[in-house]
Amino acid sequence: ATLAHVSSMQSELAAIAEAMEAIRRTPSFSHRLGQIQAAFSDWQIGYSHYVETHKDWLVNCLRVGSEALALFHQALPSPDGIRPCVSRSGAAEALTDWYRTWGANRDAFVMLGEEGEGKTWAVLSWILDRMQVDGTFPPVLLATSHYANSDDAETLIASAIDRQLHPPRGEFRGRLRRWLARPPSDHPLMILVLDGINERQGAGWWRERLEELAGARLKEHVAIIITCRTAYWDTRLADPRPLRTRSHPLGPFTELELDQVLAQHGLRHSSVPGELLPVIRKPR
Repeated sequence: ATLAHVSSMQSELAAIAEAMEAIRRTPSFSHRLGQIQAAFSDWQIGYSHYVETHKDWLVNCLRVGSEALALFHQALPSPDGIRPCVSRSGAAEALTDWYRTWGANRDAFVMLGEEGEGKTWAVLSWILDRMQVDGTFPPVLLATSHYANSDDAETLIASAIDRQLHPPRGEFRGRLRRWLARPPSDHPLMILVLDGINERQGAGWWRERLEELAGARLKEHVAIIITCRTAYWDTRLADPRPLRTRSHPLGPFTELELDQVLAQHGLRHSSVPGELLPVIRKPR
């Protein structure tokens, strides 16, 4: 009976080994194995949960006027129509093209314009639109000039995460370092928005942070979007710049955008005095 039992076990083990070998020979086996290994890697721990909670936080923040005001220190249009907003199509197209080629270029995007031309909202409206259509869109870290007080870029990023999720102080510094250990990909781990860099800190301070963001550790994983006044960018952060960039000049509302703004208020060009049109063309 014992010999028969051993023989039966050997047959079962042989069948299992044969089945495992068949699985190993499946064309998709190596790819799926890599996915499973990545899921249990140190860098992946906590990241998926952060991605899931991030979208709800950002959308809610922008829908609640007091939350947006506290974060950006300015009133912003509302995506649910509470405050009318107009899509800046030229800016959206430029951002989409930048994001599409980020994996090949690893460059930063700079939204340029004068005060009140809507640089912040042009970026945020594009981000919200992308979140709706792209399930793989990464989390977005918002670092306005009011929070630009960190001694290094890594702390700046970790602090931005802390402000979003309110964990115990400093919890995300170690977690961020694990996330940055991820193998490089064509898709950024996160997008860091540096909003209004002309408003606080000196150009030297910003140059140091940009140099750190241009380092291999961060450049491979963090996509950068900057909003800045044109003259400040062109003079205070002129070449040689610390990181590779592409820029988009926003400007006032175009004719089409102005028509949309007026229509939201039940107006037409013909009903507005000509001397007021230059004022209305400015979003804020």
